[in-house]
Amino acid sequence: MAKICYLLFLFAPALLSSPSSSYSCTPKCSGTQACTSSGCKVMNDALGTCATTADCADTSRGGCSANSCVCNSGYIWDYYDYECRLPNDGSGYCDNDEKCADQYKVGYCDDNGGKCRCNGIGVWVTGGYRCGITNNGAGTCSKTNQCYDFTRGTCQDGLCFCNANYLWDTTYQLCRAARVVWNKSRLVYFNFHPRLPATTAIRVILES
Repeated sequence: MAKICYLLFLFAPALLSSPSSSYSCTPKCSGTQACTSSGCKVMNDALGTCATTADCADTSRGGCSANSCVCNSGYIWDYYDYECRLPNDGSGYCDNDEKCADQYKVGYCDDNGGKCRCNGIGVWVTGGYRCGITNNGAGTCSKTNQCYDFTRGTCQDGLCFCNANYLWDTTYQLCRAARVVWNKSRLVYFNFHPRLPATTAIRVILES
């Protein structure tokens, strides 16, 4: 009787890109600072120290609290635009897209309800502070970090898919490892191809 082993890797997608800025600061800002129009300022991510709100990068939607620069309640720090913005999870009010923390243009401000949301093929990445395109070939992409799970997935031919040996899990919203079956003298892999439906598998047999 064959033993079936399920290899499930549930690592949360991490934010891989470095912070960016449209300004130039000399000397360069430290790791806890952002380069702004007023020079190097402490990012509102609670990691750097401050004496007053004037030390913080975003003073309109954040400030200095307990010697740390933080965003106001309901806002999160956007490492790409160096501003405090609303998460795209429908929790705060917005009147334009620029107030939403959408780093890869996969979200929007809903005109009807005034809420920041991810678009139809996007899912909010809790802890990653971004909208990601599901890795099931449903939405277009131009680079891999636009995909929800870009640690086990890729942007291929303009669509987000899971890598070979992984399959998109709609319940957990991530790419999960394919099954591996041990059968006496041979090892049988069920290698899920990203362009085939979830019920289709290509079986590759490696003789011992």
